[in-house]
Order: sequence, then structure tokens, then C-alpha cells
Amino acid sequence: MEKREKLIEDIRKALMRSGFFITEKQVTSSIFDLIAKREKLLLIIKALFNVDSLKLENAIEIRYLAEILEALPFVVGEVCNSCALKDGVVYLRHGVPATTKRTFIEYVKEESRPLIYAAPGGLYARMDGTTLRMVREERSISLSTIADIAGVSR
Repeated sequence: MEKREKLIEDIRKALMRSGFFITEKQVTSSIFDLIAKREKLLLIIKALFNVDSLKLENAIEIRYLAEILEALPFVVGEVCNSCALKDGVVYLRHGVPATTKRTFIEYVKEESRPLIYAAPGGLYARMDGTTLRMVREERSISLSTIADIAGVSR
């Protein structure tokens, strides 16, 4: 079985275990590989071993379809042209969120969104700045100390 077919099958199995209804295998499209629904959550999924192989015109179609159906589009893969994707990180390919299979499966199991996003210039964390500041000030911890602990700049 080729890498992409195995990726699709692994995603399909994970979605079924998490209670999703999924499009049948015979449904074929160049735009998406799977559509999955659980309660009010609708996902449009494109599986590509190399997420950089997503073409701009396909990304536009996926985003348009997702908008019409009020769905969440995803590209699931393992590598980009220059490196392996990191688990727990969301990348954007032509405006479509892209994750590793493991990160995607964790999302559908727990509906927990990754905290880290890749963007030009590096990786960024999504956090509640107001709460962080409140806790930091309550404990008399400087911003520099927090940055040093996290290994980031102020």
C-alpha cells in the first residue's frame, strides 16, 4: 500500500473510532479525500504525504467548499519539501490548516486544538496573555524569567 493510501486509511480508522460518519471509499475527488461528520462538526480532509504538494487551486476549492458547508478544512501529512512536520503544530498551506496524522488524530479524539502554529519567522504559541500576565504578577515572576524558561525572546 502506498504511503498516501495508508495515510487515508489510518485517518479513516481514527475518525470511525472517534464516532464520525465518513464518506464511502468509492467517493473520489481531486479536491478532498474524506468528509467526516460528528454532531455539528464537519471536516473536509485532504491527505498528502508531502503537504507542500497541495496546489493553490485545490486549496481555494477546499476553502470554498468548507465555507459553503460550514466545515473545517484540513490537510494531513507527514513532511513538507524541506523537513518533517512536527507533532502538535498547525501549519498553513495556501490558507488551509495542515497537521501531522498524529496531531489530527489527537484533535478528533479530544477536540483539543494545538497550541503551536507555524508562520513566517518560526513557531508561535496561542495563549491567553491576560491570564499569563495575571499569574506571572501574582507570583512576582518577570517577563524575562518566563521567556528564559520557555526558551524564547521577551
